Amino acid sequence: MENLIGLNKTELFPYYDDMHFPHGFARSGYFTKRQAEILTSYGRHLRELWTEEIEPENDVEKDFVAVCQGNKVAETEIEKTWQSYLGAVKQVTSTMYTSYWHDANDDSSETEHID
Repeated sequence: MENLIGLNKTELFPYYDDMHFPHGFARSGYFTKRQAEILTSYGRHLRELWTEEIEPENDVEKDFVAVCQGNKVAETEIEKTWQSYLGAVKQVTSTMYTSYWHDANDDSSETEHID
């Protein structure tokens, strides 16, 4: 994969989100192959910019942070991919909690009806 201008590729430390996508980005069903490659290659750096662990060093990174803060509309492939990632995390998290509470309520309702 070519280097995307203005971003540091984290080749030594690929980004994985095992909590939300335990089978990887590519196999999750939420991302295109290209998006999965971007997240794996640049995700750690993007996450650090998003969480403000690091400061943006150039215009590309400043624009990315502006998108994350809601001050700019996503235009680049990186910005759109990160928005897709955040949306997928939200959807996966919502599904996880809904499933958990549904299962918990099913167990408690069965217990209540036992004499």
